[in-house]
Amino acid sequence: MGGIYQLPLIVGLSKAYELLYTGSVVDAQEALRIGLVSQVVPHEELMPATMGWAQRIAALPPLAVQMAKEAVRRGHGCDTQALGEYHSYALNILFSTEDHKEGASAFLEKREPVFKGS
Repeated sequence: MGGIYQLPLIVGLSKAYELLYTGSVVDAQEALRIGLVSQVVPHEELMPATMGWAQRIAALPPLAVQMAKEAVRRGHGCDTQALGEYHSYALNILFSTEDHKEGASAFLEKREPVFKGS
């Protein structure tokens, strides 16, 4: 059920109908072209690419990543006022965290930040 809801949001209504009505198999390049995936890598590069993404995400402030994920989730089928309210709520929390202070300090000191999720 969730896939049927999400598919038109990702690939558009026309392409969603085509895929659902025909049962067509989508190869990696077509999935990239229509937005089902964000990146395609050769099989032997899959784990290094995956670990690279994971390390990039893990280096970010955990609370900010969590709230960004929630904002995107809420954005589907949500009115703009409710999304704006969540955005304000999230920013109020994030700007008061130790991670925000660490990020600002690291930027000014020209060093890599060390985020702790607090």
